[in-house]
This record gives sequence, structure tokens and C-alpha cells, in this order.
Amino acid sequence: MRRVVFVGNCQGRRLQEFYRETLAYLNDDITDFVVSYDPLTEEIRQTLLSADVIVAQAIDSEHPVDIGKVDTTAKTIWYPNVTGIFLWPWSGVEHIRNKPLPHFDVGPCNLDFGDRWLNREIAAGVPPSDIVRKYLDLDVAKVFNLQRFYELHMEQARRRDARTGFDMTSVIERELTERKLFISPAHLDLPLF
Repeated sequence: MRRVVFVGNCQGRRLQEFYRETLAYLNDDITDFVVSYDPLTEEIRQTLLSADVIVAQAIDSEHPVDIGKVDTTAKTIWYPNVTGIFLWPWSGVEHIRNKPLPHFDVGPCNLDFGDRWLNREIAAGVPPSDIVRKYLDLDVAKVFNLQRFYELHMEQARRRDARTGFDMTSVIERELTERKLFISPAHLDLPLF
């Protein structure tokens, strides 16, 4: 029996669930999940120290839970953070009127579903009917260099792949126009997952 601790964002949580539901029983493994962007508490440190195997997400920014800063003897397996942010050029911010709900603490229009362009229009006091018209008439390719945004994203993805031994970038490049790969900028659809 091993203790396998998954570290990362929602992709790590889904990997942990998948492993627990389909493979952990083969070895009587126990699984845990640690959110990498939450504070590194003593409880989380103990969870990491108790691990036999850590399955950690390679990300491009610094997170409070940094496996490299925890003196663990666990075997570490790295997997890449995979995103499709290049498909949503104005994502990454929550809607300016997003509010937490009792059953959904990040609110319905969080970072994945917010839109910087839309937020600017709302903040400027543009009437909703005008915003809708402008949005429908908007030629994104004329105001945003989508090709360069895609290239930069793929360069980052290749670096994450190289750090982890995966090749997710080739899958994205090969399948992007053939299959739905992303549900939102940070959430993978089943074929890519």
C-alpha cells in the first residue's frame, strides 16, 4: 500500500479522482490531493511528507505549495499544466459583477468565464444592448494578434512538456481543429484529458 499525493489545480484533482476510481485499488493505494495555489500549511506539509509518491503539476508561475521546497523522500512524478487559453484571448479575469454563491464560492463567472473586453465595456457604462452589438460585430483577429498569442502559448506548453516528459503540445497541435479539446481555458475536455 502506498500513499499517492496529487498536487496542482483542478487538473490535478481530476487526475487524483481518476486514479482513485480506476487504479488505486490494484495496489490498495491511498490518495490525497493538495491545491498548489493554497497556502502551505503544516497540515499540507505533513500530507506531502507522508507521501510515497507525489504526482505534481508543472506550472509556469510560483505557487505557495512548491514541491521543491519540501524535504520529502517521496518519488515525484511531474505532469504538465495544460491550458487552452489561446482560444480565449480575454480570459483570465472574473466578471466584474461576479459574486460568490453559497454553493459556489468562486461565483459563476470566475477566472475561466470572465472576459476583459466585456469588463471594460461594462465598467465604462456602455448600455447592454450596445455591448451585445459591439461584441457580435467584433473582429477579434483585427484587434488581437491571435497567431502570436497561440505561438507564445505553444512555446510555454513545449517547455512544460520538456520538464515533465509528456508531449501534450503535439496532441493539441494535431487535434485542435478536429476535436473539442477544451471546455474552458483551464479545463480539458475528455479527449485531451
